[in-house]
Amino acid sequence: MTRTARAASFGIAATVATLSFTIATPRFARAQTPTCAPTPVVGCRAPATAQKALLAIKKYSENDKDKLVWKWLKGSATSKADFGNPLSDTSYAFCVYDGAANLVMTSVAIGGDSCHHGVPCWQETATGFKYKDGDNSPSGPQKMLLKAGADGSAKIIWKGKGSDLDPPSPPLSQPVTVQLVNTVGVCWEAVYSAPALKNVGGSPAQFKDKAD
Repeated sequence: MTRTARAASFGIAATVATLSFTIATPRFARAQTPTCAPTPVVGCRAPATAQKALLAIKKYSENDKDKLVWKWLKGSATSKADFGNPLSDTSYAFCVYDGAANLVMTSVAIGGDSCHHGVPCWQETATGFKYKDGDNSPSGPQKMLLKAGADGSAKIIWKGKGSDLDPPSPPLSQPVTVQLVNTVGVCWEAVYSAPALKNVGGSPAQFKDKAD
C-alpha cells in the first residue's frame, strides 16, 4: 500500500472511530439526577377535583421512624408518555415547599436505578410505572405509583420512610406546596392552604391535610 493510500485509510478509520464515539456518547447521559427548584415552578398539573390530594407527614425524634405519604388522586389528564421512561433515563424529584415558598424537602428517584439485591427499582405497568426500594436508599422514596388517565382518573402515590427521608418538621407554615417533577419536563402538584387537618409539633410532629 502506498503512503498516500495508507494515509487515506487511516483518515477513514479515524473518522469512523470519531463518528462511533459521537453516536455512543448519549448512552452515558442516561439517568440524570433531577433537582428541585428553589421555589415552586409554574405550570404543574393539579388534581382535577378539590380535596383529592392527601399529604401526611410524621416526624419522630427517632428519625428511622419518619414517614411521608402523598396521594395525588383524581388528577388532571396525564398520558403514559408524560412519565417518560423511568426504566432507563427519566428520573423524578419530589419537592416540598413551605408557606414562604422555601424548599424544605427534596427526594429523588433515579431512572434505571437498581434497588434491593440489585433488582430494578422501576417496573412498567399497563398504565404507567411503579417504583419500589426495599433498602430505602438515601433521600429516595420507598414506593411510588404513576398511573396515566383522563381528567379525574390519573393518579400518583408517593411513600417514603426512614432516617434518610428527612421530611420537614411540623408545624409547617402554609400554604404547603408539593411538586413531583421529572427530567422530561412534566410536573404535578398539590397546594395545602390553612387550616390543615393536623399541624402540630411533638414526637411525632404531624402534618395532615387535603389539597385545595
